[in-house]
Amino acid sequence: MSCERNQDRLFEYVDGSLDANTRDRVASHLESCADCAALAASLARTEPADEDLTRAVLRRTTRDACEQSTERIPDWVDGSLDAFDAELVAGHVSHCTECEAFASVMRAMTVDLASLAEVEPDARFLDDVMAATVRKAPQLSWAARLEEWFGGLVQRPRIAWEGAYILTVCLVLLVAFPGSPLAGVSKRALDLAQTDPNKIRQPLVAFEAGLSSAANEAWFSTRKVARSLTIKATVGSGDVYRKAKRDLGTLWASIASDPVNEQTETQEQIPTNGESK
Repeated sequence: MSCERNQDRLFEYVDGSLDANTRDRVASHLESCADCAALAASLARTEPADEDLTRAVLRRTTRDACEQSTERIPDWVDGSLDAFDAELVAGHVSHCTECEAFASVMRAMTVDLASLAEVEPDARFLDDVMAATVRKAPQLSWAARLEEWFGGLVQRPRIAWEGAYILTVCLVLLVAFPGSPLAGVSKRALDLAQTDPNKIRQPLVAFEAGLSSAANEAWFSTRKVARSLTIKATVGSGDVYRKAKRDLGTLWASIASDPVNEQTETQEQIPTNGESK
């Protein structure tokens, strides 16, 4: 047996866990090899490891058991873990309350999420969704459709160029077409531009004189009518005043004559009363 293979079995040799045949072979090698014998003697003198130290070393060098179990519990619930990892997770869950609760939640979710699984829609699904969510366009009258069409036509950027082109064509047809009533407008405009300004001014002066005469005549006629109406109003108001004055005078005279008559009647009654006495 070589030294390397012998050293691999020294821990088991010291612990006494080797079978008899292997143990005899290791012992035979130790008798012939001083280095392996010294190593075995040093291992035999080693004190048993402290359990607290072992736990501290494992806690610093290995991950937390709950953390590892939490990562494997979903696969464990689904049954996709291998036998060794499944046994480890099951052993941990049976002694850890938090991991057991987490495993229970995962089992419940497995049942609940089955109803939320993706379902392949049928051929009518899209039509049903569109019918429920899309509103049909209202039926417009012919006037509304015409207004909408004309509004879209006017809002185009090219409408200015198109309008100018159409107006130019219409103007050319009206002026240049022989049967058009505006066919001679250009010639008359040219003749007017070539006419002497003095000849044009004379009709304007005559028109201004006639307009001034008509305005003066209208002014005098208006004054005459206003004066006539004023005189009639004054005469009418004077007649009313005189009639009212006459009526008031008559009323005042009748009022003033009543006390005198009463006094005369009183004086006539006094002697009559004395005679009777």
